Amino acid sequence: MDKKNQTIDDKILIEMEYIDNAMSNSLFKIIGNIEQSEGIEEKDEKVATNESNSSESTKKQEGAGDDKQGESQSEETAKEISSMSMQHKEMGENEDKIWEVIKKSTEDLCTSWSVIESDINVKGGVNEKDLRDVNKSIDNLINDSTNKDAKMYLKDSADLYDKMKNILMTINVEKEKANVFEIKKNLYKAYFYAMNDEWSNVSDCINTANNQINKMSNINDKTKIVFKNLLAGIEQENKKIFYIRCSDALNDIEYIDIKK
Repeated sequence: MDKKNQTIDDKILIEMEYIDNAMSNSLFKIIGNIEQSEGIEEKDEKVATNESNSSESTKKQEGAGDDKQGESQSEETAKEISSMSMQHKEMGENEDKIWEVIKKSTEDLCTSWSVIESDINVKGGVNEKDLRDVNKSIDNLINDSTNKDAKMYLKDSADLYDKMKNILMTINVEKEKANVFEIKKNLYKAYFYAMNDEWSNVSDCINTANNQINKMSNINDKTKIVFKNLLAGIEQENKKIFYIRCSDALNDIEYIDIKK
C-alpha cells in the first residue's frame, strides 16, 4: 500500500476510535442507570484499588515494568475500573440532564461520521451500503436518546459497532482492532438480550465474545478470566449477576491497546 493510503487509513482509524470513546461514555452512563435500578451499588474506590493491585492489568494491557511504574499503573487502573460505576451517581442525581448530555453527544456523531465518510471516499474501496448503514444506525441512536430508551440504545449501539467493524476490516489496520469492535458489539447486544430475559441469545453473544478474546494476542490472563466468569455466570439466568460481570468485561475491553 502506498504512503498516501496508509496515512488515510491511520486517520480513519483515529476518527473511528473517537466515535468509540464517545459511544462508551454514553453507554457507561446508561448501564450505570440500569445497574442502579437493579440495586447494584457503586463499586467502592478502595475495592477497585485492591482488585487492580491483585491483577496484571494495566491501562494499556502491557507487560509489567519496574516496581515504581507498576504502582503508578495500578493506581490508574483503579480509576479506570471504577469509571462505569461512577455513572451511578450522575444518573441518580439528574437522569433527565444526563439524557440531554447523551443526546447531544449522539447528535455530534453525525458531524464526526461526516468527516470519516469524506476520508473513506478519498480512500475508496468501501461498500456504499456500509456507509448508509452507519448513518442509519446513528439516526436510530438519536431517536433512542430523544426517547430516553436505554434498551434500544444498547441494541442500536451494538448495530453501530457491527457496521464500523465491517468498515475497519476494509482498511489497513490490524485485524484485532476490528475484533475489539466486534467484542463490544456482542457485549452490548448480550446486555440488551438480558434485559429481555432472552438467555439463549445472551449465551450466544458471550460465547462469541469469549472465543474472540481467547484468539487475540496482547490479552492478559486477568481479562480472559473476566470473560470466562461472565460466560459461566449466564447459567444462573440472573440479571443482577450478569450486569455486574458484563460491566467488568466492558471495563476490561475498554482499555485494551492493540498496537499496529
